[in-house]
Order: sequence, then C-alpha cells, then structure tokens
Amino acid sequence: MTSNEILSCTPNEDVVTKSMYRFKVWNLLENKDLVRFPRPCKGRIPNFVDCVVAAEKLSALDIFKKAEIIKVNIDKPQESVRFTVLEEGKTLLVPMPGLTDGLVMKVTPPRDASRPLLRMACKRRGASDFGKPIDLNEKIQVDMIVLGSVAVSKEGHRIGKGEGFSDLEYAVMAACGTVTEDTVIVTTVHDEQIFDKLPHELFQPFDVPVDFIVTPTQVIEVTPRLPKPKGILWNVLSDRRLQLIPMLKTLRDKDMKSGKDCTLKEVDSEPEERTRPYYRPSLPRRRMYVPPRRPSQESRNNSPQGRRTRTFRRGGSQRKQVDGSGDADVTTNGPRDQREQRGGKFDRKMNGENKENLQQQSRQKPIRRVQRRFYKNRLPVDFSVKVGNIGSAVRVRDLKAALNEKGVRPREITWKGARGFALLHFAKMKAQPEQPTAVDDVIASLQGLTVKCKREAEIQETLLSVEPAKPISRIENAGVTSV
Repeated sequence: MTSNEILSCTPNEDVVTKSMYRFKVWNLLENKDLVRFPRPCKGRIPNFVDCVVAAEKLSALDIFKKAEIIKVNIDKPQESVRFTVLEEGKTLLVPMPGLTDGLVMKVTPPRDASRPLLRMACKRRGASDFGKPIDLNEKIQVDMIVLGSVAVSKEGHRIGKGEGFSDLEYAVMAACGTVTEDTVIVTTVHDEQIFDKLPHELFQPFDVPVDFIVTPTQVIEVTPRLPKPKGILWNVLSDRRLQLIPMLKTLRDKDMKSGKDCTLKEVDSEPEERTRPYYRPSLPRRRMYVPPRRPSQESRNNSPQGRRTRTFRRGGSQRKQVDGSGDADVTTNGPRDQREQRGGKFDRKMNGENKENLQQQSRQKPIRRVQRRFYKNRLPVDFSVKVGNIGSAVRVRDLKAALNEKGVRPREITWKGARGFALLHFAKMKAQPEQPTAVDDVIASLQGLTVKCKREAEIQETLLSVEPAKPISRIENAGVTSV
C-alpha cells in the first residue's frame, strides 16, 4: 500500500494527519478480516493474523539471538514475541501500565516453569503477577526493543495508536542511559500495515523510528537508520502529564538542577489517557415483562376507586366487574373454565380431573437418557507412547499421515500440539494381529518417525522423539481424537 492510495480514498480531506492513516489501516484490516481478538481493532495495536509466524521470523534473526535484555510492549500481537523471549531464557522487560508506579517491569517466572506457565507469564495479567518494577537508578542496558505499530514505512517512520506512551518510555530510558544508539528497535506488523513512504512533516524529533520491520512473509532492514530521540523534550509535555506520572517530576527536578531548560508547553494538547480499553458497544439487555398482580377483592372494596366499572382481559378471558361486591359478569374462553370461583376470586388450583389428566400425560412421555460420547464403545488402553518434538505448525492430520506410513494405527490419540507432544494409546485387539502388542514393539516401529508440514509454501520435515508414557485415565482424556 502506498500513501497515494490512501490519499485517493479521502479526496475531501485537505490536511494529512496521523489519525487519517490510523483509521485507514484499521478499516482496511477489519474489512479484509486480517485481525483477531480483540476486535474491533480501532484504538488498538491490531492483533494481526499470523503474528506467531512473525515472532518466529524475529527469533531466527541474528540480532535477536545476540540480544540478552529485550523490552517488548504489552499489546496482544506481541504476545508470541514475549513467549519466545522467556522460552529462550532471555531477560524480558515490559512497560509499566500508564507509567504510574515505574518505567518497566522485569518478568521473572520460576526457573522450572512449564510452557503453559510461560504462556501465562507473557500475557498482560501474568506479566503483572510475575513482574517486578525496576528502579530508574538501576543500571541496565537494553539490547532490543520490540514495538507494536498501526502503520510503518519502509523508511523507518512509525505511527502508534496515538497515546504517546512508547515515545515517552524511550525518552525516559534514553535520559537514564538504559538505551543508546546501538539499541535495535524492531516492530512486528502485517504486510498491509507497511507503506512505501509516509509524509516526513507528520513526525517530530520525539517520535521513535524503527530499525527492522518483521512481517509474516518478510524482514525489512531500514537503511539508512533514522536518528533516535536523545532524551526528554520538556517543551512538548504539559503540566497535566507531570501530575499523572510522578516519575517525570523526579527527572525534571534533576534536569533543572543540572541547568537544562525544562519549560513545559503552555497549551495542553496531549490526548486524554484512557481508563479502559476500546470495546464493541454492547446492546442493552432486554427485560422480561412481568404483568402486574391484580389486587384482591377485599382491597378493591376498601379502595376509593374500587366500585368503578372495569374490564380485565388476560389469557383469552374477559371479566367485567360491575362493582366491588364480588359479583362479576364473567365471559371465559380459555383454561379458566376449568377453575373454581371462590369468594369473588378465581382459584389458582386446578380441579382433580385436570390434575389426573396431566399426571397421565407425564407418565406417557419417554425418559430422555444422556449418553456420553467419549465413553461409548471404547476399549481399555493397555499402554501408551509419547511422541515429542512437535512444532507449532504441525497438525494432528500430519501426525496421522506419518503413522500410516509406518503402519502403526493407535486406538486413540491425545493431541497436545500446543505443548509440543502427543500421546498414542494402544489396546490389544485380536482382530488385528499384525499391530504391535507391546511398548517395545511400537517404539521399534516408530524409530526415525518424521512428520511433514507445510509452512510458508514449503514442505518441512521434522524428526520426532518417541518414548514410553503412562496411560491416562478416561476422566483426564479430554483431548482424545479417534483414529
């Protein structure tokens, strides 16, 4: 996408702004269905499709392998990048929400943390649970910063969601010496978010550029690199921002003591901070209509309006009450014919004849029995085999095809592809004597088991590991796939 294509969509807009590019990209991704939860993506860093593939491309770069301390933003599309950083054993830094209690947090899960626990730690809530705030005086050197973007150009210009926190975080880290010119700045986006050029007049000295652009299909290195901010520009901040972020007051006092010009801007034109994320507006819940209760005969007699002539119509029957004495001219054409009148009121109980008819009808109804799908016609499992080293792109159909080539057909498969393994369950059956009947036979048959999967229009072949496994019970067997 080029800037000319964007401008051609808005012939009535004379002034080109960052907001125009934001809304054009948000609408484009929504119309082409290139975003995932949370939706709509307006007001957010878009959680684009195949963001996991972009994270894998980033992890394969030399700049990522050499980096030890990596700061990643907390948005949803960079969740896979945070997981990769934790899985590789690197130091993960995430920004403090709103910068109210500090600048960054260091996410430190337990040393023996499993993959599900690491996935939980890389989420927004898990980062706050396992994160520890880092003081400004603590000397750390960030090797890489991974940012999310709404739009980015091949020249290195970046447009965020408009709140300015990423630019302010970099400025504070530059003032503290945490980042330098050697710190690599990377962004992961979809290919539709990339422009050939963005107007240079839209960007100010405090805007943070990027050095690498990683998408699900390509890696773009920006050459030459744009200059990065050297520190905090106080003339672009307002007093309201200082009141919201106490950390800025400390840094401003330090700069004022050193003799720097720390004059704030007079007009507050900064965007208001959001207190909650953008969500799709929900429709009002429909309330169930409950008809008002008709007052009793005694209360109507005592009320001053009780002797008026009223007409009641409910449930297909009509009653006309002449006065409040209890006498009524009743015309019925519904179930109220079967009710008894007592003391000027209709009895709510059914008579004996109708009650017996309903009881007979209820006896004739068949009893519905619920059968469990996973427990029906299943043979007991005699032994199980664990197949490991399963990649994220491998599907259960790929594993079945590899097992068919080896001539092994398990009774059931418990698929745990997200955790990198699967369990093969076998039962001894007389109808198939050619099948292996022992764990050693199955492992011998599966030696050199490889699985083929399609990734990026290429067929990749991966060698799987095979080892004995303890058979799981039927209650735990929630992810079973019949073969």
